[in-house]
Amino acid sequence: MHIADMVIETFVAESSLLRAWKLVDQRGEAATAFELDIMRTYLYDAADSINKSGKDAINAFADGTNKE
Repeated sequence: MHIADMVIETFVAESSLLRAWKLVDQRGEAATAFELDIMRTYLYDAADSINKSGKDAINAFADGTNKE
């Protein structure tokens, strides 16, 4: 489950990054400053979430349990 959480979070982070790049191409960087800030904040939070899920997955394997 933790690995699935990591994959989902990575997919959403990549999608938000690609969407932000597309908006920059369409409107320019100055016009999409707000959207870029949202994307950067999300990527920062997603990195922490992925890191925690990875640690939880390793701990679940290490102690022999299959917890969430």
